Order: sequence, then C-alpha cells, then structure tokens
Amino acid sequence: MGEYTGSTNTPEFGISLDDDDDDIQAEQEPPSRPMGRDKAKSKGKATCSSDYEAKKLSLVEELAETNRVKKQAIEQFDQKIDKFYELEQRKIVIIIFAITCLAFDPSS
Repeated sequence: MGEYTGSTNTPEFGISLDDDDDDIQAEQEPPSRPMGRDKAKSKGKATCSSDYEAKKLSLVEELAETNRVKKQAIEQFDQKIDKFYELEQRKIVIIIFAITCLAFDPSS
C-alpha cells in the first residue's frame, strides 16, 4: 500500500486516471458572459486609453513647439544684443577718431 505500481488506477488516493477529464474542466471554467459585453468593455477601455494617449501626445507636441519658439526668440535677442554692442563699439571708435583728428588739426 502506498507503493507506486505504474497502474493508471490508484486506489490509495481515490482517483482514477482513466476517467474523462471533462467533468473537471467544466467545473474549472468561469461562468460565461455574453461576448458583446466583454468586447464593448474592452473597446471602451481602448478608446479611453487611446484618447488619453492622443491628448498626452498633443500636449507634448504643444510643449515642444512652445520651447522651439522660445529658443528662437532667445537666439534672435542674442543676435540683436551682439549687433547693438558692435554698433556701440563702432561709435566709440568714430568718437575717438574724431577727438584725435581735432586734437591734431592744425587749423584749430
């Protein structure tokens, strides 16, 4: 008793391996629901997540565009500042030249 004999019928455990497993499978299957409800439920979830992803993508694109515009404005401002300093330096050179010319002008 309790020894494995290779038989498909094991009285020690009260289980017969020769019986059909249909009864066990029927007991283990969950109760069935109408397929339309499951599909509608999953489709609703997909739509919600799809809408969420589309909105998120739209916001990311909007932020990227805003950042691009800001960066472009900063670059243009930097160019204007550089041009302003260049003009100021030219003015200083012209003023220095004019003072120098007046200082060495024999007619004055």
